[in-house]
This record gives sequence, structure tokens and C-alpha cells, in this order.
Amino acid sequence: MSFPKLLDNASVLYYTPENCYGEIYYTTGELAEEIRYLAICKYENDTSYYLFGCNADHEVVSDSPWESVEECMRVAESSYNCAISWIAMT
Repeated sequence: MSFPKLLDNASVLYYTPENCYGEIYYTTGELAEEIRYLAICKYENDTSYYLFGCNADHEVVSDSPWESVEECMRVAESSYNCAISWIAMT
């Protein structure tokens, strides 16, 4: 399965191979989602770039806006406990 070109109506610029990039928990402590992919995306008519965390089905489960692609990459590398390889969307 190829990576989608759009996530949450934002264009995908970069994405990662599948890996375990972390988990999201409910306030009860129960596991809500596993982050299996990261993606850097851009909405039309928005100056921010977005770092998305996606589940195994490529559904966005977390997002944060940043000023540049490079900043998204730096944040991802400092926030997730593994080596990150970025793949440019073609």
C-alpha cells in the first residue's frame, strides 16, 4: 500500500516508513492509538507546516503546526525515540 498524497485534506510533503513512533493514551491510562507513521504536510492557503502522527491506517491521530519543513523534522527527531528517515512525496 502506498502512502496517501493527502492527509486530513493537507498535501503530504514527507513521510516516514512504518515504525513505532510512540503511543497516545486516554486520560484513564488506556492505550488510544499507536503512532506508526509521521508525515509533514501543508494545507493550501496556510503558512504553517504540520507534523502529523498517523496510525497504521494512515489516519491522523496527532498534529502540531511549525514554521518550516526543517523545524518539523527537528521536532520529530527530538520528540521520538528512534532514528527517523524521511521520504519525499513524489
